[in-house]
Amino acid sequence: MLSPHDQSCADEAGRLVREYFAGKEAPLCEKCGEELVFTNDYALGDRLCLKISCRGCGRKLNWQQSRSPGGWTVVHLNYFLERVAQDQVPRCPIDDSSVSFAEFEGGVIEFRCPFCNRRGRIGRSEESTRLHLNENESIVFLTV
Repeated sequence: MLSPHDQSCADEAGRLVREYFAGKEAPLCEKCGEELVFTNDYALGDRLCLKISCRGCGRKLNWQQSRSPGGWTVVHLNYFLERVAQDQVPRCPIDDSSVSFAEFEGGVIEFRCPFCNRRGRIGRSEESTRLHLNENESIVFLTV
């Protein structure tokens, strides 16, 4: 169990990393206002670890990605495909981070959230996939 101070630091590091992965603006140090520097630390193998440091005041924080909480649902993956087809960056519905993706042979695309570590693969199809919400609503996911 973390002390209140350590929990506060962990919460702050998580917030800063979410801001960093959201890609909207570079996170700033709360103490001095300087832009923070994020560097990879590969100590945990399959989980991303980041060292956060401030050039201004020298403050340092560490953040590590949680164990994978599981994969994306088909609905999420189809949504990501739609965003990619529209030349838009897919966003994680859990934490609003930019979702990274890689395309493999056979049209298979793997999506991964760098913050929450969810991931999943889906193949591109030539047809649209329709999800029915209820009698009067539907969403059409266009895939290419």
